[in-house]
Amino acid sequence: RLKLRGEGEPGALGGAPGDLYVQISIRPHKIFQRQESELICEMPITYSTAVLGGEIIVPSLEGSEKLKIPPGTVSGKVFRIRGKGVHVLGSNRRGDLHVKVFINVPKKVSDDYRMALQKLSEIEEIEGNSSKSFLDKVKEMFS
Repeated sequence: RLKLRGEGEPGALGGAPGDLYVQISIRPHKIFQRQESELICEMPITYSTAVLGGEIIVPSLEGSEKLKIPPGTVSGKVFRIRGKGVHVLGSNRRGDLHVKVFINVPKKVSDDYRMALQKLSEIEEIEGNSSKSFLDKVKEMFS
């Protein structure tokens, strides 16, 4: 709420004008959230990018930025791009852009994609069976 002293309605019987109160509402941005000089956005990445690593294009106030995703990135990981946030008032400094990645799970997949996932599932099953699960290790401790 912004108060403008003396900018309101004129007073009764020629009295001094009152104060004008302006209510300011800011609509949420479609891409960015703001916390002071910091910007936050969420970006989808593919499962293969999360596992193998890669590079994604991230929107910024000036256009776009490249962001390297390291191998083994988990969903919810937050990356920082320094100096790509909002200008700090009274300073030449800028805040940072924080990018939270999440793994995009497709609702529909092509036949080729499905076959690749089935093959991956078979490999995971084989590799998963070669090492004991946490539960198996706990059972061994008590037997």
